[in-house]
Amino acid sequence: MASPHSSVSGNPFGDPEPEPISAATAQLINIKTHVPVVLDPESPNYTAWSTFFDIAFRKFGILDHVDGTVDIRLKHGDVEWLQVDASIVSWLYATISADLLNAIIKPRDSTYRVWTSIAEEFLGNARHRATQAQQEFHSLHQGELSISDYYRQLKMLADTLRDVGKPVTDSGMVINMLRGLNPKFSHVVTTVNAAQPPMTFQQARWFLLQEESWLANSSKLAMSTALLAKATANASNGATAGTGGQTPSPAVIPTNTSPGGGGSDRPRKRKKQDNRPR
Repeated sequence: MASPHSSVSGNPFGDPEPEPISAATAQLINIKTHVPVVLDPESPNYTAWSTFFDIAFRKFGILDHVDGTVDIRLKHGDVEWLQVDASIVSWLYATISADLLNAIIKPRDSTYRVWTSIAEEFLGNARHRATQAQQEFHSLHQGELSISDYYRQLKMLADTLRDVGKPVTDSGMVINMLRGLNPKFSHVVTTVNAAQPPMTFQQARWFLLQEESWLANSSKLAMSTALLAKATANASNGATAGTGGQTPSPAVIPTNTSPGGGGSDRPRKRKKQDNRPR
């Protein structure tokens, strides 16, 4: 039987909203298994955090606690609904940073007020955050960053822009990534731009990762070849130094060329001197 406080589905051809969970079930849920993100003002993860919660709200049939369709002042007699609402408040508190919690926490809070307060913290100064993120996004250069770190910073800035209502298109991500590449990848720009169909941001990233790996292996091979050549040269120089800097010539064996064998190299026997008295 449908709950009287369930929200009505906007799709007349779809399935009805799921039955809301009971207060007993809500108190047993470990929300961090459903929302594995800690919301932090210093991290561009508001969209990810709110998306995980949106899935949980729909999965547990409790969207009416955050979508503004129910006024909590009219629910004072519905103990079950109020208990679920209090459980959701604890979920929200458990998945935000300490700084953000200190900024929004209030006694006897409601899910709707906490949810909207968090949204205001992230979206209230959207224009300023968008201007700052756009400047950083369009001026980012790879420098000595690896492709993975460069991609991560681009993605973080793009997520920030998405959170403040200024999403970057996939083709815009590719163009900006190519613009800020280290010059050693300049040969890649033409290849990526000429690809048909055009590469997505993920495909361009994968292609650049392969090029980075190829360049690293080529560098290692060149270094190994240079070291081998140096070692060979040192060994050759060492052999030459052992002979006084000159290449030793083969030994010359004298030959007997005088007539009669007078030039023989055979040692002559010397006559023994007779020292006996005469």
